[in-house]
Amino acid sequence: FNMKKINDIFSCKALFFIMAFSIGLWTIRIPTIRDQIQTDYLGIGYIMATFAVGSIIAMLCANYIIVWASSKNILIYVGLSQWILWLPMPFVKDLQTFMPLAFLFGICFGLFEICINLKASKIETREKKSMMSGFHAFWSLGVLVGSFFTSLFLQLEISILINILIYVIIMLPVNLFFCFKLKE
Repeated sequence: FNMKKINDIFSCKALFFIMAFSIGLWTIRIPTIRDQIQTDYLGIGYIMATFAVGSIIAMLCANYIIVWASSKNILIYVGLSQWILWLPMPFVKDLQTFMPLAFLFGICFGLFEICINLKASKIETREKKSMMSGFHAFWSLGVLVGSFFTSLFLQLEISILINILIYVIIMLPVNLFFCFKLKE
């Protein structure tokens, strides 16, 4: 495996995969989180709505932020932030504390979505061929793999804390590695 051959096309695919991997973690752990913060599925609905509001706000502001900071820099910072935001999650014990965390996750995901799709679009333009479906296939693969491994962790009765620590220790540096491999 030649590290010099990792180009921005592969890096873009990898970043689609990595961010979606965390969605697999989240979706499988919804019942765990529901029990941890002692809420019902309506409370989970509030969390998802708060996440969506953060994401929508970030998407509406993304153009201004990209002009100010560049999509590559935003991907670096939201990738870093998103994985670090997982760390307090096992310790949150109520809905009111969890909702601001969900809002911040939403901001990260919203900015990530706009920036990674912009990167993918620029790569398509540069390469003069349609590639978006391939990039989004890696998104789907990330959800699948993240869900599978999280399900396996649950089956093995691995706590959410250990589950998150393992993922952050592995995925954060990998996320940053591929961000730095993107062309500006």
